[in-house]
Amino acid sequence: MDEVQVLACNVYSNLTLDERPTLFLEFHGSNKRDVEEQARSVGNICSSNGGSSFVWSTLPHEIDKLWTARHNAYYAALSLRKGARGFTTDVCVPISRLTQVIVETRMDLTHSGLIGKKNNRLEESIFLQPIAITI
Repeated sequence: MDEVQVLACNVYSNLTLDERPTLFLEFHGSNKRDVEEQARSVGNICSSNGGSSFVWSTLPHEIDKLWTARHNAYYAALSLRKGARGFTTDVCVPISRLTQVIVETRMDLTHSGLIGKKNNRLEESIFLQPIAITI
């Protein structure tokens, strides 16, 4: 999510996330120790690559609140523009160009005046780009 999408989620879902680009990750394992090890590894990767912070939890109520907000991100984006409807696109690019295309798409949307905040699911070099439009 970009910073404006995080702001929309904060308002829509009553959160207090830092309003900066944010990546949600979900960890699974056969036991709590495996999950904690995965989280520590990802935290180290984030830190060594200039990530600003890495926060995680195993508390069910915190997890539910964050994932509910993530799942409602589409509606949070629409709430930024009164009467808006959503138009969602899928963008598929080689993984080597993924960052470049995300940055270029954001610039294109900014210049167009459309609200198209990043609410991406990055899977196999595909990102989803919802756009809020008024009809």
